[in-house]
Amino acid sequence: MHLSQPHRTVFLEVAQQLPGSDITDYVRDYFGCRTDGAMLVNAALRGLDAIRLSPPLPLAERQTTLARFTPDTVKKLAGLELALASDLQRKWHLPPGESIVGTSVEVLSEQFEDCGAGTVAVIRRSNKATLAFLFPHLQLDLATGAVPGTQAPPAVPFAAPMHMPLATQIAPGAGGMDAAHMALETASTLAFALPEPWGIIGSAVLNLIDMLLPKDKSTLAKDVADALGAYMTQRDLNNWVGNAHALMVWSNEQLENMRSVEPANSEVQDTLLPDLERNLAPGNESLYNSLLRIASSDYIKEKGAFDILLVCVSSYLFGLKFKLLLEAHVASNFYKHGNMDQFNEWNQRWRYDYVNFKNAAIGSGDGALQGWAVKVAQIIQDRITSRLGQVSPVRRGDEVGVGMCTGSGMCQTTHKYYWEFVDQGDPSASRRFYDTHEHCDDIEHRADAEKARAEHVAALSNQLDDTYGPARQTVKKWADSINEWNEHLPPGKPAGKPAIDPNGWQAGGAGVWQQHTTVAYAVAFYNDRGEGLLGDWSAAAEIGGRSCPALANVPLDDLKMATGRRIYRRFDAGPATLHALIANNTATTYVDKT
Repeated sequence: MHLSQPHRTVFLEVAQQLPGSDITDYVRDYFGCRTDGAMLVNAALRGLDAIRLSPPLPLAERQTTLARFTPDTVKKLAGLELALASDLQRKWHLPPGESIVGTSVEVLSEQFEDCGAGTVAVIRRSNKATLAFLFPHLQLDLATGAVPGTQAPPAVPFAAPMHMPLATQIAPGAGGMDAAHMALETASTLAFALPEPWGIIGSAVLNLIDMLLPKDKSTLAKDVADALGAYMTQRDLNNWVGNAHALMVWSNEQLENMRSVEPANSEVQDTLLPDLERNLAPGNESLYNSLLRIASSDYIKEKGAFDILLVCVSSYLFGLKFKLLLEAHVASNFYKHGNMDQFNEWNQRWRYDYVNFKNAAIGSGDGALQGWAVKVAQIIQDRITSRLGQVSPVRRGDEVGVGMCTGSGMCQTTHKYYWEFVDQGDPSASRRFYDTHEHCDDIEHRADAEKARAEHVAALSNQLDDTYGPARQTVKKWADSINEWNEHLPPGKPAGKPAIDPNGWQAGGAGVWQQHTTVAYAVAFYNDRGEGLLGDWSAAAEIGGRSCPALANVPLDDLKMATGRRIYRRFDAGPATLHALIANNTATTYVDKT
C-alpha cells in the first residue's frame, strides 16, 4: 500500500466564497482534474448539500512535538514526511489555474471525527484553497515518535519538490552570473572526457571530478544548485526547476564525496546510477518529462522563464554526461583488473548512453529524434520572427478631420495623408510621415518612412541578437561538445565476426588445449582513442585433441577509424581474455600461436 492511501480530504478554506454559497464548483474542479475524474466527481457530489468547509483542525505544535524525540527518530520522520508529500503530489494534481503556495506535514493533537490523536495530516495551501489530507492508517505516537506499520524509506535524492510562490524578477546567480550565462557556463562542461583506456593523452591522470568539471569551474555544480534554489523562491517555476535543482544538488554532493575518494564499482552500480536514472529517464516526476512539458507550453514566454529553461537543459545534459562517465569509470576499473567480460559489458553501456547524450543534445541526425539544440534554436528563431513581425510594412493612411462648418450645418471634411509603419510590440517606436505641400505640389514621404522602418528593424534585430546571443552560444556549445565527442570516440562495433577455419588446426596440443573442449574468438577495433565495442563471438569449435586454429573473416573497419584489431579468446563458457593484437586494418586472417 502506498503511504498516501487511504486518506480523507478535508476542505478548510476556499478563496472568494460568497456568503451562504457552497463549495460545489471547487469540489468539481478538484476531483475533475484526476484521470478518473468523472467517477470521482459523481461520488463526491452525492449528498453535496452536506459538504461545508471544515472547522480548523486540532494540530500539535510541531517544534514542541519533535523536541520529545531522539535525533534518529526525527531523521526517520523527515524521510517519511518527504516520501508522503511526494507520493501525494503525484496522485493529486492541481486543477487548471491553481498553484501551490505551501505544503506542510502535521499531526492531530486530539480526536477529529474518526481520526484519532497522532493522525498524520498534510496541509496543502494553494492560491484557491486550503486542504488537509488525513491518513487514519498513519498515526504518530506523540510520546515516542513511532509510526506503526511504516519503515523509513531510503534517501530520495530526486524527490519531487513542492511548488513555491515566487516573485517576478529573476536575480543573478552565484558569481553575479545571470541565468543565460549560467546556462552557457554549464554547457561548456559537456566537452569530451573519458578515463583510460580511452580519452586524450594524459587522461589517465584525470579523476572523475576533472572529467566533469574543469578546474576553473570546480564549484559550478554548487553555483547552479544555489542559483536554481534562489530562483525557486522568486517565481512559480514549479517542478521543472525543482528537478534540475535536485539534480545539481545531488551532483555537487557526489562530487564533494569524490574529492576524498572515487566511488567503488559497487557504489556506482547500486546507488549512483539508479539515483541518476530516476531523474534523467522518462517518468512522471523526472526532469526529462518536466522539460518536455515546459518547452511546449506558453509558460516560457514569461519573463526570465526561457533563460531558466536553458539552465535546466544544460543541467540535464550535464547529468547525462555524469551518467556515462560513471559507466566508463566502472569499465575502466574492470579493464585495469583484467576482467575483460565486465569491461566489454560496461564499455557497451557507456557507449549506449553516449548515444542518448548525443540524441538529447543534437538529435539523431535522421530527423527521427529532435535534440535540445534544434528545439531551442527553433524557439529563438520563432521569437525573433514573431517580434519582427510586429513591425508593419510601410502603409498609406488618411487622417480624416472636420474643418470649417457653415451656418446651415454643413461641415467641411479635411484629409491629411501620410505614410507610416506601426510597431505593435513598442508603439512608441511607430513613425508617421505626413505629406507636405511645396510650391503648389503635394509631396509624399514614402521613402522617408521606408528608411525609418529599415533603420528601426535593423536596430531591433541588433537588440534581439544581443538578447538571444548567450542562448545561441549555449546552443552552439551543446552542438560543439557532441562534435568534439565524435572526433575522439573510439571505433564502433565490428559488423561481422571471425570464423574458425576447420582446416587451420594444429595437431595435438598441451596446456589449455588439453584442459578445455571448445574455443571461440571475438574482435574489437581500436585506435589511439581507445578500444571500441566487442564484436559478436564466432561459433564455438570443438577442440578434439587439436590446438592453435587459424581464423578467417577477421572483421575490418569499413569506416577506417580503426588502426588495429584486438582478438579475444574464450574457452568453454569461461571468461574472455585479450589474446592478441593485429596492428592494422587490412589483414583478414590470424593464426593462434599459443
